[in-house]
Amino acid sequence: MAMHQPNRRQFIHQTTIASLAGGALFASFSDAAEVKQRKMTIDLVCGNIGVSANQREAIELAARHGFESVSADGAFLASLSDDQVPELKSFMKAQSIVFGAAGLPVEFRRDDDRFREGLKDMPKFAAGLQRAGVDRVSTWLMPCHDTLPYLQNFRQHVTRLRTVARTLKEHDVLPHEHGFGVLPLLLRECVTTRPASLPNQQGLN
Repeated sequence: MAMHQPNRRQFIHQTTIASLAGGALFASFSDAAEVKQRKMTIDLVCGNIGVSANQREAIELAARHGFESVSADGAFLASLSDDQVPELKSFMKAQSIVFGAAGLPVEFRRDDDRFREGLKDMPKFAAGLQRAGVDRVSTWLMPCHDTLPYLQNFRQHVTRLRTVARTLKEHDVLPHEHGFGVLPLLLRECVTTRPASLPNQQGLN
């Protein structure tokens, strides 16, 4: 008898269901005391797996499928009134879900105009995170640039991320990076007032 070979869409659907079921099974066997002691949580970031959901829907999905935290929607949190923030926190507490990190909304990898435009909403964004108790913002860095040489690209990252990090720091929010491990060096400069300490790269502009 010929075996049925699933197409790509069916394969993704089946593996997604299996992953979610596995997460729920893992959570069901997790010891509550052990979860409290851990510094990291099993975090649901809907955009990373192609799921479209608003903040409340994401919270419900996280609780339903065994996650412990959910990515924070900074724009949504910034739009909440002072009365709505406690209500959202109570809703999350009832679901046994906490916030993970929020994504950094500023486009710092491209041209100056886009970067400056993104900076305009940063104070409101950071204040919204602070009110909701979110103290981390995540982003990713590319180790190269289409047109800039290494050191020029590095200096641009330092300058722009320093500006972003200072605004975040005013609201007790710290950025961290997914990816290449460059951000810790940049953050050493971003969150202090010391001059940039660039690596010695002989022969690079």
